[in-house]
Amino acid sequence: MKFIRQIFVPLLILTSTAVIIKISKNGMSENITPLHSCANWGWDKKPDSDILFVGSSRTFRAVNLSELKRGLNAAGHDIDNIEMIWTDFPNLLVKAWAVEDYLSTGANPKIIILENSMAQKARDFRERKNNSTLTMLPVSQRYMPVTTHQKIQKHLDEQFSENWRKFLRAGHMNAMEFKIQQWRTIFYDFIDSPKYALKSRDDICPEAMTSWDTRQTEDRGDYGNEIITDDLHPVMIDNVSKYFDYDPKTEERAYEVAMMRYLTEQIEAATPEKIYLWFPGHYGMDYDPSLEPDFMELLPEIDEIIGSEVVKALKDFDRQTLFYNENHVNHKGRKLITDLWTEKLDKDLSGAK
Repeated sequence: MKFIRQIFVPLLILTSTAVIIKISKNGMSENITPLHSCANWGWDKKPDSDILFVGSSRTFRAVNLSELKRGLNAAGHDIDNIEMIWTDFPNLLVKAWAVEDYLSTGANPKIIILENSMAQKARDFRERKNNSTLTMLPVSQRYMPVTTHQKIQKHLDEQFSENWRKFLRAGHMNAMEFKIQQWRTIFYDFIDSPKYALKSRDDICPEAMTSWDTRQTEDRGDYGNEIITDDLHPVMIDNVSKYFDYDPKTEERAYEVAMMRYLTEQIEAATPEKIYLWFPGHYGMDYDPSLEPDFMELLPEIDEIIGSEVVKALKDFDRQTLFYNENHVNHKGRKLITDLWTEKLDKDLSGAK
């Protein structure tokens, strides 16, 4: 009895805890930090933006909003503010919530630029395809209203059969499962950082992080100063050669297309003057324009696709000096892409006068 009490029971508890953490934490929680927790959802007041970007970290790293605003104003346009909704993962479920939250305030940007957020990497694609819990970034799941998830869930259920749900589970959770996942996320965030996990988003988010307001900040700092070293160059090329094609008509892409369609319908309902779909590009600096008709057919709300323009803007430069990893440009690359958008939007705004 003494052996059981002093050795076996503690060992059982430790083993069980380790197993639970190993099983449940796999992909379900990250180190909670202010950057992750704040993101760009949860608008407390009506945003007032002329131009809105919606994307992942690729958009975040590729466009300097403050420089874009200055460039457009220097070209004679009266741009009061430009904002961005972004996630640090190509997470369409979170974007749908964030955009809905943003537009529900009555915000009405003239131009909305939506990043194509289909998964490229094998890992991301497998997770999106096979694991429903991984369609949510944990820090977003902590704050996402159950009613919003149910509405998006209903949208998906109306489009896909039960057979599809079994084959491609991503995104399908009932209300109880959703609440369980939320509590799991809070618990594991607590393990990672009790200081932040016990606070609400409003408690830990500085004002500058709740929105990228170009009236308040010059530019957010980032980590994109580095270039790709010679020894990593072939590694980067090899990695991007394994990316999945964007082909939106394959069965495997059905969930992503459904969520993109949900997004574009929300955006169209806000009646912007123009909606872009854009491909920020990656270290391979390639782009397949043959897919554009398929995207335009599946997403009829889109007015124009920007993809080849990005490659053209970067192609005359050594990619090692423009990127700091597979998917993200550094400051030099960001300047080139920001200049591209400045020129493009200048023409749009001039034509709208």
